[in-house]
Amino acid sequence: MGAQNTVVLNSYEVIKEAFVTKSDIFNDRPRHLSSIKKTSGAKGVIWQNGETWKALRRFTLSTLRDFGVGKNILEERIMDEVEEVTKIFLASEGRPVAHPKEPLSKAIANIISALVFGNRFEYDDPELIALLDIIEQAFAAGAAQYRPETFLPFLKYLPVNSEKWKKILAARDHNYRFIKGQIDNHRKTYDMNNVRDFIDTYIAVTSGQKEGQKFEEDDMFRLILDLYVAGSETTATNLNWSVLYMIAYPEIQRKCQEEIDRVIGSRRVSMKDRGSLPYLEATLKEIERCSSIATMTVPHRANRETTLGGYKIPKDTIVLCNLYAALRDPKCWDFPDEFFPERFLTADGKLDPKKQEYLIPFGVGPRVCLGEGLARIELFLIFSNLIQRFKFTKTAGTQVVDVIEGTNTTTRNPKPYQLIINKR
Repeated sequence: MGAQNTVVLNSYEVIKEAFVTKSDIFNDRPRHLSSIKKTSGAKGVIWQNGETWKALRRFTLSTLRDFGVGKNILEERIMDEVEEVTKIFLASEGRPVAHPKEPLSKAIANIISALVFGNRFEYDDPELIALLDIIEQAFAAGAAQYRPETFLPFLKYLPVNSEKWKKILAARDHNYRFIKGQIDNHRKTYDMNNVRDFIDTYIAVTSGQKEGQKFEEDDMFRLILDLYVAGSETTATNLNWSVLYMIAYPEIQRKCQEEIDRVIGSRRVSMKDRGSLPYLEATLKEIERCSSIATMTVPHRANRETTLGGYKIPKDTIVLCNLYAALRDPKCWDFPDEFFPERFLTADGKLDPKKQEYLIPFGVGPRVCLGEGLARIELFLIFSNLIQRFKFTKTAGTQVVDVIEGTNTTTRNPKPYQLIINKR
């Protein structure tokens, strides 16, 4: 790709060899991506390397736990957004409507907002609408790290490419202004004795008030941006796929609902119920496998010469992980192109730990997506409570098979579809 030696890994076996067995060699990120960063050195945690990456990752995970991940307060915030989505679904009950990504995106954005900014937006807030629209445009333009212009910079000036590249840069600049505004507002009310959210922690760290932590301000800024942008779009896309698969496979939807009715009854589903709903959990896992919203991981780099699968890999080779192929690897999955939640269950109806080992939609190894824990909580609570309350069916004109083929941009999305939502 341009002047960069690039290798693509397409099976679970070789992906595990690279990112688990030889993670010390393949943990680094490539150095060629400076053209998409606004500020020199602004790598955040996603693009950072070495000890700084390890420290930023520990800090991020610890801070997310401090502000709710894994705690009851996060569950309450998620359920608040479930109630808002429920109102929207009830308002359109019985009528054909467009796919539900828009309200789901607003719900996920508000959950992230509560963790990072300490507040939420009303669903009709122009700022929220504009922000999600610009994120959608940026993701539709394609991931900058894979675009030819990143490897051959002169291509961005050609008319055929310039408009997409402008959209990527415009989205980046809009999001930077939004985060900066949030930080400026927080500075006005900041109290070092009452750290309220992730941005307050950013202020404490970058001003030297948090003992034992010292990070570059640009990296902290980029970290907040990545948490909000990436965390909002990917989980909303996964939920959109979840609804689509339910209208495509009504019998599986019915089995999920029957399990909830039998185990939970009419009360809302909570995280403590997760282990009691194996069929629903298996369905969510199969949705993750088949939708494969991240078709590729963020690029890695070999920090020295090595081998993978018996092939020599030169130093500084870029290594891409084809998650789409790994999640359909016939060595790991029987009939890999079929939607079949039972593949994750044992004969007695329990979750099969062996099959879960092969399920790597968030990547694998030390560089696994740091938002995985939050995303899985969001997916379980939102999906289970909506499927408990509503029945999703396809419209007469919807050809589900065509829609499920999906479209690839930065993430893999369903093609536009319609559905009918009815209260159960």
